[in-house]
Amino acid sequence: MPLSSSTLVRHFYSSFTRDLIGRFTLPLVTGVETKSTYKCEECPDEPVTTETETSYQVSCFIAQDVKYMYTAMRKGMEGTVKKKSAVLGRDADFKKTSPLSRLPGYLTVQFVRFSVGVAPDSGETVARKILKDVKYTMKLDMYEFCTTELQQKLSPMRTKFKEQEEKKMAQKAKLIAEGKLLGPKLAGAAAIAKKDENVEYEPFQFEDGAYEMAGEEEERGCLSMHSE
Repeated sequence: MPLSSSTLVRHFYSSFTRDLIGRFTLPLVTGVETKSTYKCEECPDEPVTTETETSYQVSCFIAQDVKYMYTAMRKGMEGTVKKKSAVLGRDADFKKTSPLSRLPGYLTVQFVRFSVGVAPDSGETVARKILKDVKYTMKLDMYEFCTTELQQKLSPMRTKFKEQEEKKMAQKAKLIAEGKLLGPKLAGAAAIAKKDENVEYEPFQFEDGAYEMAGEEEERGCLSMHSE
């Protein structure tokens, strides 16, 4: 069976990242770290366990009831899995939560559009591709997907940017009130485009948890976003 272009892209990306791991700074640039917690829903006496995993993308699980990328990502980080219970001595249902404990400079979001189902006519297990549009914005705030510890690290920078933005807006409002700056409507009508030569650029990577889309795979299977 010939592979679709989206499948080829995923295979290429997986091979590309696997070959570069340890050779360059790939883990620092695109590495995503998750801290998964397992809590047994059938036995309160079962100890809660945690494990840390590193990957190079965040999965966005598409379903028929999903309309937004944010919702799909949230679903992918929470769920129920079967796991061996040391107390019960058998497989049991565990609630798994997987918040992010590290954010990279560049974040890849993969749209997982395939699900496994049973064919009604033959009863065989088949893979189904969910052809559904999912809405997303050009900017993505990952703060709510992070662990409490990482949120505490992100908060100072987020507060700093918020204060800078509020200060900038206050200065702009003052200039407009004094007649030294055109208001939004007049500025739009004037259509004056002027390049600011005194732009201050932020470092390549900083901890605020906000990303801006940099690229999109042609079959809408993968997004690449970088920190603002």
